[in-house]
Amino acid sequence: MSLEVDTLLNKLLDKIKVDIAEDRTCRLIRVEPVNLRAISLYAIHAIKKPNVMLDSTTVEDYSERGPLRRKRITEAQDFEIRDGNQPVAGFHGGPSEMWFSDQYAKIIEHCRAQGWLSIKK
Repeated sequence: MSLEVDTLLNKLLDKIKVDIAEDRTCRLIRVEPVNLRAISLYAIHAIKKPNVMLDSTTVEDYSERGPLRRKRITEAQDFEIRDGNQPVAGFHGGPSEMWFSDQYAKIIEHCRAQGWLSIKK
C-alpha cells in the first residue's frame, strides 16, 4: 500500500472510530413496570443527554399533553430511553419486556423505592 493511501485510510478511520475508552457493554436488568410514566420521567430527568424513542418516533415533549402519557406508553411496542447513545431503559415487544441497563442501577432503586417497578427474577 502506498504511503498516500495508508495516510488517507488512517484519516478516514480516525473520523469514524468509536471511542475505545468508553465502555459500551452493559447487562440488562428485566423489570416489571407499575407506573411507566413516572419511571420514564424520572429516568429522563436523571440522565445528562436524554434521547427518547417511542414506536420509532423521537420524543421531545415530556409534558402531560405529549406522547409520554400512561396509556400511550402502555400501548407501545417499542420504547427506549438513552443517555446520548448509551441505553438506559426500554422495551421491545411491549411493556412486559421492560429492561434497564445495569449502569443505571440508581434509577432502578429509586423507582423501586417509589413502588413504580419491581425487578423480575
